[in-house]
Amino acid sequence: PAGWRALPDMANAIAAAAHAAPGDAHAWGEPARGCYAAWLGVAEAAGSDTVENDLRGVAGLTVHDVTHSHGETALAFDRAPYRGRLRTATGGGRLTALACFWNEREPAACAAACGKLLGGAS
Repeated sequence: PAGWRALPDMANAIAAAAHAAPGDAHAWGEPARGCYAAWLGVAEAAGSDTVENDLRGVAGLTVHDVTHSHGETALAFDRAPYRGRLRTATGGGRLTALACFWNEREPAACAAACGKLLGGAS
């Protein structure tokens, strides 16, 4: 979204957590507003369902509003103080995930930006 900047430290942390190469993750945000987004692309070890199940195993994280369609998964998640949405897709031997999330600073503005980024309401 306009005004967001690259967050390489966040991208590197995501890549490390996913056991992926540093170039396999990218992150952006507007930290002053509490808005963030991250993209991850990795070799597909399993389907998008695995991502959903992995997220359900994260302590303190609530996953809801899950939909599956043609190799894609969309879901919402909450982990205080953050709320967000995630979309994953599989194909061509790759799993890609795009998450957009925000904290309590400016939730309405961040949710609107995330809705545009993810192609739907947040």
